Amino acid sequence: MPPAVGRNTDRSRSRIGGRLVQALGAGALSLAMTTPMAGPAAAASPGQLAHLAALETAQNPASPATPSRQAGPRVDARRAVVTYQALQRNLYLPGYSLYPCDNTCFSGNRLGTLWPFSNAFAATGYLVGIRGVGRRFTGDIDARNRGLAAYYDPHETGPTGQQQLPAYASIAEPPLGPGGPTFYDDNAWVALDELYAYGLTRRTGDLRTAEGIFRFVVSGWDTSPATSCPGGVFWEDVAGSPRNTISNAPNAEAGLLIYLDTGQSYYLRWARKMYDWVRGCLRNPDGMYYDHINPDGTINTALWSYNQGTMIGAGALLYQATGNRGYLRQAEQTASASVSYYGGDGNLYHQPEVFDAIFFRNLWYLAGITHNPAYRQMTASYAETAWRQDRQATGLFSDPDPSGGEDLVNQTAPMVEIYALLAGSPPMIVSARGR
Repeated sequence: MPPAVGRNTDRSRSRIGGRLVQALGAGALSLAMTTPMAGPAAAASPGQLAHLAALETAQNPASPATPSRQAGPRVDARRAVVTYQALQRNLYLPGYSLYPCDNTCFSGNRLGTLWPFSNAFAATGYLVGIRGVGRRFTGDIDARNRGLAAYYDPHETGPTGQQQLPAYASIAEPPLGPGGPTFYDDNAWVALDELYAYGLTRRTGDLRTAEGIFRFVVSGWDTSPATSCPGGVFWEDVAGSPRNTISNAPNAEAGLLIYLDTGQSYYLRWARKMYDWVRGCLRNPDGMYYDHINPDGTINTALWSYNQGTMIGAGALLYQATGNRGYLRQAEQTASASVSYYGGDGNLYHQPEVFDAIFFRNLWYLAGITHNPAYRQMTASYAETAWRQDRQATGLFSDPDPSGGEDLVNQTAPMVEIYALLAGSPPMIVSARGR
């Protein structure tokens, strides 16, 4: 889907130009269609799952398959587990440590793109973050890192043709796939996944991966003084790309989390520049954020929930990093405006689930500072509605984006994250320096 819509309902459809279509035709990946779509995902013990199921049944004994409207953390923990297991059972390719491309992809491209993969990675991390239940799934973080390696591209070039640091392409690189364009927002999600994993395991390799991604993203900063509202990170690493809220705000979050772990001012300085650029160029009068600036200087005014969420999170992290309460007030203003906007006319349900999961995680991080109960209430209501209306017999969720479809992984993985948040998984894991 073109950038004018503000996002990509499926990265393999919206982001791949003619050269990639040719590449797919010439060297399509030959995954057998009979590959079993189940994976060796770590599972909770039968006793533990039975205990969680009993808790849910006890809350609504008349209909064990339909949980209580007043689901609590223990029920949400079970929902996170069974939803994740459905994701792995139905959509995981263990031989590749990856997920398949569904029928929204180009013919011949059998492995899913980086965008849904990064959300499956996020689902894994948030599941592991559930105290008690999650530790049984820790090994699955290793599987996500193995899968991520398929997208690694050591030969990146920037919007002006300059050599860049390695990064992660939108499509698996040879030999598993033909490779594809590289996007700065895709890399932000990977960095945030790695930082969450680092917070859980404290393995320095995850932190180093995030640091490398952030330095790659800095090379995508627009240095032309002639553009409308100069500055900002491009969306894609090619000339003529728009500059988006989502290619700046989540990268600012990643830089701030790295700063809070390392104390290196480089990360704080660039994160602040990214945040300030979005705030100066894409903020609307209510304190919410438009989607992007086109190359011709026009602004796409779509109000996607993940744009609001990442700016809320970046503002809250800037407050944690600097002690400047002005950033906290900015985050609260955006949160208040967003809750009001998305709480009416079903606006929240018109957003893709994956956007809403990102929105909620950032609201919850802010709530950890301000203790506003409205954010949990909004999340719980959304999660209950999804469980009752969108959950299929397979255990997968189906709520495709009305603007053009959404990858199957992106309809289920975000719900793992949302139930995990409700079960007590931390929205972000911040170094003790930032607390």
